[in-house]
Amino acid sequence: MGPGVFVSVYPSQHSCIWTGTHGAGSGEVCIGDLGVTWPERSARMKELHGRMATSLDRSSIEHLLSASGAHSDRGDGGTLLYLFELPQGSLLFQDTAGHWRSILGGLRPDVAILAAAGRANIDGDPVQGSLADFVAEEARTLAARRVVLAHHDDWLPGFAGAPDMGPIRQAFRERAPGTELLEPSYLAATCIMD
Repeated sequence: MGPGVFVSVYPSQHSCIWTGTHGAGSGEVCIGDLGVTWPERSARMKELHGRMATSLDRSSIEHLLSASGAHSDRGDGGTLLYLFELPQGSLLFQDTAGHWRSILGGLRPDVAILAAAGRANIDGDPVQGSLADFVAEEARTLAARRVVLAHHDDWLPGFAGAPDMGPIRQAFRERAPGTELLEPSYLAATCIMD
């Protein structure tokens, strides 16, 4: 990508938006939805799209419709995980709350940008627990020095709101005490790598 800059791309998992628990609080434990077949997931996605059509403003709906061609038939956009090797160190970027355990477990970035929205997904199944615990466990698994959250704000007004950071901070203290959780404010220049 440039002098001393390399990127490795890995397959990943999208959050389980078909579970209907997208509005659950970050500390709320979600269980169930295991063994749901592909046709059942597809039917749930159609229901979700119907709810979105009634809760979003027209400009948001038009944006989603214009971007729908980029999604795969599974509705996940072909989710990928990126590991950047930079002169300052390594940076992992994940844009949705899901992963393959066998892939994530072998990566050791210095800094990780981790998604914190929706019902998390590990190896194709919805996480049985909270989003806060999922993100903190990802940080522990990666052994990253720092984590910055992504895809966790009010990214779709009228449908998805920002999570409560309290449970996420607590989960990091308990599960990933050696990882610094950075919380930059909007439009603030924040150095995430030394």
